[in-house]
Amino acid sequence: MNNAFEQEYLDFGTSDFLSFTLSFLIIITSLFFYGKVQSYKIQFLLIINIFWSFLIIFNRLKLSNLQISWEWHEQILMSLVFFLPTIILFFLSGLVQRRNLLLISETFEDPMQNIRFDALLKLVSFLTYFSFSILLLDLILNGVPIFDFSLGSVILNESRTNYRIPIFYSMSHQMLLLMAAILSIVQYKFNPAKKVLIILVILYSIHSVLMVARGSLIYMLSIVFISYFIFSQSSYLRKITLSLIPVFSILIGFSIIGALRSSITEGGFVDEFSFSIQNYGGFSENLPSPLAWAYGYGVINFDSLIICIREHANLGDSSFKTLQNFSPALLSFFTEEQSETVVESSVLFQTLPYIGRFNLVTAFGALGYDYGWIGIYVFSSILIFSVPIIFNKNFNELSLTRKSLFLYFSMTFLFITITNAIISSRFILFVFCLIVFSLMCKITKVYETKQS
Repeated sequence: MNNAFEQEYLDFGTSDFLSFTLSFLIIITSLFFYGKVQSYKIQFLLIINIFWSFLIIFNRLKLSNLQISWEWHEQILMSLVFFLPTIILFFLSGLVQRRNLLLISETFEDPMQNIRFDALLKLVSFLTYFSFSILLLDLILNGVPIFDFSLGSVILNESRTNYRIPIFYSMSHQMLLLMAAILSIVQYKFNPAKKVLIILVILYSIHSVLMVARGSLIYMLSIVFISYFIFSQSSYLRKITLSLIPVFSILIGFSIIGALRSSITEGGFVDEFSFSIQNYGGFSENLPSPLAWAYGYGVINFDSLIICIREHANLGDSSFKTLQNFSPALLSFFTEEQSETVVESSVLFQTLPYIGRFNLVTAFGALGYDYGWIGIYVFSSILIFSVPIIFNKNFNELSLTRKSLFLYFSMTFLFITITNAIISSRFILFVFCLIVFSLMCKITKVYETKQS
């Protein structure tokens, strides 16, 4: 688990004043305009800026001694990653039309009112159980990782990351994520899907335990929580209150699973002295473990991104890391590398430099390593500009599948400092599952035909 790039990085000793100041101003500005607008697209973009800026402030607290200082220009550019494209988008949309398309607030008929929920739940149940049958078949063919618990952490991690059933394994995960999104929307908006949603989450939790995995389950639970905040009719105070216990439970479970995976020895025994997240991440011993895990995997990554950008400046050209981490086959198509070498190297995302022992480099890591700040700002602009393009209707006009895609985008930004959910085969498979689901809805006549 240790970082192959665990060298000493140059610390410029620069004050973090700019990061704090810019992030604070962006938060204040975004909060001010959030209360002035009605468009969900503008509100969504403002929330993205608030979230990004808060994470930067938390990062600059430097709770870990592994972290580095940023130069002045790095502080400015990091703070404006989403804010600058947002300002450009507002400016351009104002030039194109006097009445900003982003400000549309009229109410239209909700297409979800025409759904036959009995047919929808039958279709969702079928796709859910079919996807789980593929995951079960995979466990039979490739083994159950938790049964290797007694062989030590190295063997366990190798078992978890074994090559699973090609395509269908990943597609099943994305189909279940889509089903969770659809069930959550239906449950919180119309209230007939609670039973199927609970069954889905329980079965997926069992599978995650068998795989000794946590990431996919956290993504699914996040989809459910985001849907709850968007579609539930409860007050925001009640939503926040009811979410506190589940959120803390997830953090605690995340830290427990991580500690177990890292500290088990041969024979299946847990050596409580062999692993400490405080020592592992360079934290104070007084920092609670769940907070240390969350900080290490979700906040420190800004520093790793800075290192990737500095490496690009040193190298001066692209190393095809973006293609490599997206698809080994695609990389071999564009380069002369042998496919076997590409596959072996792509398995190790740690080929990107990172801080200390936390090997996540945000969604921008590979782009920063290949193209520097230009790559980061191009990608962030694409993400920001895609919101009004993809979701080009009033929220009430969005179909069930389009609202599910909106939940996926929301999850993408929620984990923006952890993974790139857009430049990935997972996103392609999620869109494919959306298309399959839409076609099956038409075949099974989930949507009623309006009588004139």
